Amino acid sequence: MTLHRIATVAGGAVVVLGLMGTGLWSYLQTAGQRAVATVKENVPIDFEIDRARRMVGNLVPEIRRTMQIIAQEEVEAERLAAQVQQAERKLAQDRQLVLTLKTDLEAARPKYEYGGKTYTPQQLRQDLAAKFARYQVADENVKTLGGMLQAREQRLAATRQKLDTMVATKQQLEIQVEHLQVRLRQIEIAQAAGDARLDATQVSEARTLIDEIQTRLEVAERVLHAEAAQAGEIAIEPPAVDIVQQVQAYFGHGSRAE
Repeated sequence: MTLHRIATVAGGAVVVLGLMGTGLWSYLQTAGQRAVATVKENVPIDFEIDRARRMVGNLVPEIRRTMQIIAQEEVEAERLAAQVQQAERKLAQDRQLVLTLKTDLEAARPKYEYGGKTYTPQQLRQDLAAKFARYQVADENVKTLGGMLQAREQRLAATRQKLDTMVATKQQLEIQVEHLQVRLRQIEIAQAAGDARLDATQVSEARTLIDEIQTRLEVAERVLHAEAAQAGEIAIEPPAVDIVQQVQAYFGHGSRAE
């Protein structure tokens, strides 16, 4: 073959491909889809029903795992709630003590007596500053714990709802699969009686329902996922120079020991 003929053939091939353009991919894609559809149509319906039944059964481990997660979350939520209640009671006691010391300092007495011991105003002011600093830390800690408890309870409620949805979906799919099994038996009986028209109609309906079931199963298997909330760091501000004014500003004007 001469160089001229080779060039002619190559040029013709380029022209053909150019005429086809992007349509070539469309032809290949259509052919592939038809091949897949042909293979699927040749798969026995009883095999597809068994496959759907197994997919429904595959939801059971996920349901059990979610139940375990819920039980664990319930235990952790109860512990955290008890911790929050205890911290809130201690915080209320500390608040009362801080306000009592603040009120005493505002009286501007030359000395103060507590528990049989006498203290100067400067000593009382230093003690109030230390107690107030600890109170601020405890107050932020209670807020953080409360936020964690709320987030955990919300996550627990969402997981319970997802579990209910998963269980209900599984039950519905089981009923539909069994319904398909009954319809298949009806088709087989009709085939034995020579009724080909019934076979064609119900086979198409059965395959459509199987596709719907498999789609719902694939969606259901991705339902149960949750993210754990992370608590932020507690920022502690140093006490101001005038501890009485700082306590007054923190609790609000008019705050008095009860």
